[in-house]
Amino acid sequence: MVLYIKLSKIPRSNALEWSSRWCLIVKNDMYAAYAAAIAHTHSSGTKRPASDQRSARAMAIPATMAADTAALKAFVGRYDRGDGFIDDVHLESSGLMATSSAEKAMGAQGAHLLPVSEDAFSPDGSAPLIVFERDAAGRVTGYVQQQPDGIVVWARRLPVAQTGPSPESVRRLAPASFPALPVAIRHDLERRRCLVPQSYDAHAPTNIVHGAFTSARVSEWAILCSAHDTSQILIYRAPTNGEDVPTDSLQRAADVEWMQQTGDTGWGFSRVLRTRPLERIRTWRRDVDGRTIPQPVDHDAIEQLFLGKAAEAFYCAAGRWYRQVTTD
Repeated sequence: MVLYIKLSKIPRSNALEWSSRWCLIVKNDMYAAYAAAIAHTHSSGTKRPASDQRSARAMAIPATMAADTAALKAFVGRYDRGDGFIDDVHLESSGLMATSSAEKAMGAQGAHLLPVSEDAFSPDGSAPLIVFERDAAGRVTGYVQQQPDGIVVWARRLPVAQTGPSPESVRRLAPASFPALPVAIRHDLERRRCLVPQSYDAHAPTNIVHGAFTSARVSEWAILCSAHDTSQILIYRAPTNGEDVPTDSLQRAADVEWMQQTGDTGWGFSRVLRTRPLERIRTWRRDVDGRTIPQPVDHDAIEQLFLGKAAEAFYCAAGRWYRQVTTD
């Protein structure tokens, strides 16, 4: 049996689009290919407009596989399908379950989600697969499902009310999200498995800044690298002769130490880097600890903010870092 599925260009709330593609799917590989086609669409948005949805031929019941409880916990949450319909995905003794708001109202049990691959599940062994999607950090952000009538729906994972700071809620971007970053530096960050954490109020990629941070007339990058829920500032000089290792590092700390409560139930990551230009630090003579700063001050500093609370800057001279409190 051969199945053809077309995933058309579909308008998105963030102006991204699904890539148009034809998938020629042979019976044995049908569900893996379908999952891959959906999972590679970089989703973000709400229910796809009915005018842009496409139909597909009916699918056969897929073969399922075993999954341990620890792996299934990643999918637990509430998912908004739009139009007031919420799916509650939860664990029971029998495995992963999905119960819609309508089923809850009627007292119905919901559907067993049977794994057919790492991120794809079959509701009660039926063919319209639910394929969960992840962000760059591997965290589940939603799911897509092509229903028997061909309608494709995307469900957004709803945030969980937080009782305290959690690294799970920090949004992190892959180095590839920063096209101005030199390729050699990006590759080194990827090798280190660095992601760049974003502040809760960020509307554009942040926490990678450019300047001359360790001496005058150099081109350098200061990057907030988060790995294993801990961040530090890495300083790279613009690569020459293939050099791609950081020249220095600063301020290693757990990401949760940089979170603050935002509203009644939320916690937001609040660590932000920016360049403190030379013209704003040229008059510095001593640092916050009373140490004399070597003169002349002739290059930029790295400024670090705890949003709405405090700010400080780091200036490097003769291989040593000097810290100064900033107020604006």
